[in-house]
Amino acid sequence: MKVRHIAAIVGIALLLAEARTAPAVNVLRYPSVWLQTPTSITIAWQTDVSTTGKVLYGPTPTLGIEASHAGTETDHAVSLSGLTPSSVYHYRVVSGPDTLTTGGDTFRTAPATDESFRFVAFGDIGRATPEQIELAARIDSLNADLGILTGDIIYEGGEAANFTPQYFDIYRPTIARIPFYSCLGNHDVVTANGQPYLDAFYFPTTNSGTERYYSFDYSNAHFVSLEVTLGDVAPNSAMLTWLAADLAATSKQWKIVFFHVPMYSNLGAHGDDPTIAAALGPIFDMYGVDLVLQGHNHYYTRTYPIVADAPVDQLQEPAYLNPRGTIYIVTGGGGRALYSLAGSPVYEAYSLSAFHVTVVDVTATTLGLQAIARDGSVFDSMTLTKDSVTAVTLVEFFADSEPEGVRLQWRVSAESDAVGFHVYRGLTVADVSTRLTTLPLIGGPDYAYTDETADLGRRFYYSLGAIDAQGHEERMGLVAGSRGGPYQFAAMHTRPNPSDGLAEIGYTLDLESDVRVSIYDVAGRIVRALRPSGTLGPGPHTVRWDGKDRSGRLVPAGLYFARIQSGHRSVWARVLRVR
Repeated sequence: MKVRHIAAIVGIALLLAEARTAPAVNVLRYPSVWLQTPTSITIAWQTDVSTTGKVLYGPTPTLGIEASHAGTETDHAVSLSGLTPSSVYHYRVVSGPDTLTTGGDTFRTAPATDESFRFVAFGDIGRATPEQIELAARIDSLNADLGILTGDIIYEGGEAANFTPQYFDIYRPTIARIPFYSCLGNHDVVTANGQPYLDAFYFPTTNSGTERYYSFDYSNAHFVSLEVTLGDVAPNSAMLTWLAADLAATSKQWKIVFFHVPMYSNLGAHGDDPTIAAALGPIFDMYGVDLVLQGHNHYYTRTYPIVADAPVDQLQEPAYLNPRGTIYIVTGGGGRALYSLAGSPVYEAYSLSAFHVTVVDVTATTLGLQAIARDGSVFDSMTLTKDSVTAVTLVEFFADSEPEGVRLQWRVSAESDAVGFHVYRGLTVADVSTRLTTLPLIGGPDYAYTDETADLGRRFYYSLGAIDAQGHEERMGLVAGSRGGPYQFAAMHTRPNPSDGLAEIGYTLDLESDVRVSIYDVAGRIVRALRPSGTLGPGPHTVRWDGKDRSGRLVPAGLYFARIQSGHRSVWARVLRVR
């Protein structure tokens, strides 16, 4: 009896000791970082009981600074302020009496000036599939500065209970150090119109007043997240008004927009969406959006630059210099079962059905994009380069590929003091040094020059030398061009645009065909039918519109669209009329 009594006492003592050492608070959702700026950031986590929350942080592992939130919560969010831009901080979180993390986590503040950076983009993810988990490890290895998610974060319907196992646990090491910015997908809004999504995430609301759509800056880029979750339905008009004002207000070098249901895509599964394109495309064209990231289709698509619903600059593929339109990416291979590809529209540059992440490296003048499979292989890439000097004196400067050579055309502003131009050529961007003109080209404000010495199919780079009245020369502008075909069916330049008289609408044909050109107003009503005579061959063509309707009356000032039809295919060009 004595032995049993002693054993019982020992057992009770062990239980009491265990009770004293057991944590009072358990972490259910490990820390993630949000709302990153050059001088602040928010750390969020979740616990099993309502308690106080505190973050210990500092520029070294010794930490030394602390911040806390008011009251007690199970969903904790602590804002850290007064930070140094472009700096790494160490941190750990404390809830109640318990330290929940080791202090090995770090984050980096955003840059205060224009610095190179990398972001990753992907979507259609939250089902905790083996492919999502494997791709998450690949994403973590890419050392990005932030992430962009193109919607459908939680399957099947954005349920609150699924956010931790199907999102926070899977991306735990990555979101502990860099912020992910998301847009709503059609699956995310099934439960309570997306309320669990809004409760789980922290997005900036300063510009829009809502987390359903918002914008933020990072280095020299302006990012915009939109709520586009319904196919064949125009996006919310209030959001469109906000979008136009938001894009007009930014002075950042790069403008990047992301949303879920795609405007332009390979035609597999959900395909593209002309209704959404009609609502968003003119805004993107007007304010010079560079890149649009989309989801919904579980594969990858990259388009040529698109303006006024038509591809442009196809001959520059895949290295674009001052492209005239927006490039659209579908990056929906983040983990959910893949979709098969179908028809390839004329604007498609590349498509592949594969689990992948899109990686974008941004500098002051370049944007380099890669599509990376879960095994680390790169299956698509392209670059955009901007020459910011062109806009100072040149209104526009472009190159067209013709059988006779590379045809350069440019226009100068009314305030320009240039009395003439020389034309220079080179094989690389860094060496545009061969002068093609013996005497300066004079006239203006519109100029043209054809390089008849360009080799067929070889890409050349061209710049201009502006000569002032005193004979001084200043180099400016940079475009790329090559001579000859093959041609693609595409809308080209409308000159002049805007126009108060005769407008010349340009396009190229890839094969011999009969062509019909019709003018429509913004309400979709036909204004005038322009019929080029006879069958036209491959290559560049133009058709003229005098600004009159079918009754011979001048149309009101405003935006019009030219539909160019070749057989069953159509491309569109935008024409702005002024009076």
